[in-house]
Amino acid sequence: MKKLKIGIQLYSLRGEMEKSVENTLRRVSEMGFEFVEFAGYFGKSAEELRALLDKYGLEGASVHQGYDSSTTEEQYKEQIQFLQTLGVKFWGVPCIDISKLIYYDRLITLTQGFNTLGTWLKRSGMELCYHNHDFELQFHNGKRHLDRMLDTFDRCLVSPEFDVCWLNYGGVNPTDYIRKHGHYSKIIHLQDYKIENNSMIFTPLGKGVVDFPSIMRAIKDSNIEYLVYEKDDWYEDALQDAKESIEYLKSLI
Repeated sequence: MKKLKIGIQLYSLRGEMEKSVENTLRRVSEMGFEFVEFAGYFGKSAEELRALLDKYGLEGASVHQGYDSSTTEEQYKEQIQFLQTLGVKFWGVPCIDISKLIYYDRLITLTQGFNTLGTWLKRSGMELCYHNHDFELQFHNGKRHLDRMLDTFDRCLVSPEFDVCWLNYGGVNPTDYIRKHGHYSKIIHLQDYKIENNSMIFTPLGKGVVDFPSIMRAIKDSNIEYLVYEKDDWYEDALQDAKESIEYLKSLI
């Protein structure tokens, strides 16, 4: 049976990271997280971050980093070298402008750009992923934007980094998407939510409406190996939320 690795998107702890990168990484390691996904570097060099990762036994497996179609391969070299120093395997594009999805010609242009960046990253030992929110689940000409994206990307160069919370909130069954597309995805975002007073409230894993037992069964049958805990916002103690979430997740593995 494959080993599933549990990591954390450090955007979930951005307040703590602003106070102390080292203390946050130490706490993350103590909770049992095996890798982190960066979303910003808080003024640290790649070498400084790598030293801290090594010190606390963490893997810098993934990052969330934007995509700019005007950037050339030569201009991307410095970013790629930074990520290679961290030991990054996955470059996740966290979001794009929905206007790039509505019109077919813009979608094709986006696809070509993603495939090109995916080619550059593949040569450097990394993979390009796209992380969804809920707006990609809107319909256009009878088909969801996310399905149109998945149909046009070169699956050898660009893979989904599904966010099960946003899939669920967007009106689709996350388990179904994992069963359908999980054979060419290696990393996934796990976050939970509930609805209170017609508002979306993020919760620790297992405290909301997302069906994680079903999702975990699908993940175990897929090629997904890296599980990223995320909580887009917190309301009391972000570190305590992370602790509760990893304990819940371990109970399912």
